[in-house]
Amino acid sequence: MLNHGAVSHQTKRTNLIADSSQKLECFASCKGAEANAYVLEIMRAHALPMEAPTEILTDNAANLSVGNNIGQASASRHFLRRYGVLKRRVLAGECKWVKVADTENPADCLTRWVPMAKLRKSIEYMENSRAHVA
Repeated sequence: MLNHGAVSHQTKRTNLIADSSQKLECFASCKGAEANAYVLEIMRAHALPMEAPTEILTDNAANLSVGNNIGQASASRHFLRRYGVLKRRVLAGECKWVKVADTENPADCLTRWVPMAKLRKSIEYMENSRAHVA
């Protein structure tokens, strides 16, 4: 989001056969960072520098821990290369990794059943309806 509008968004079905939710979360976080790098390059071309790093949100504690060198990575050695690329993007200041609470995660409605109140809040977030309120 930039100036209350979506700059880039994507919903995509992965072709991964994942043996852990961490692997899927890693894949999604890395794809988000790749899209962010593309958007930052366009911003630089238009002389529009970012004031702060883009937040890459995750609700998976293992994903966040391994990505920030806090957690044990022994079960994820086969896909740590992706983390390496994401870590370089974080160190370069392009983005930062942030844990989002399950109660605040707007994407939950895309992957599981959620209460109606949370569904409405998620739809409001995805439609960016709050930006249109004066």
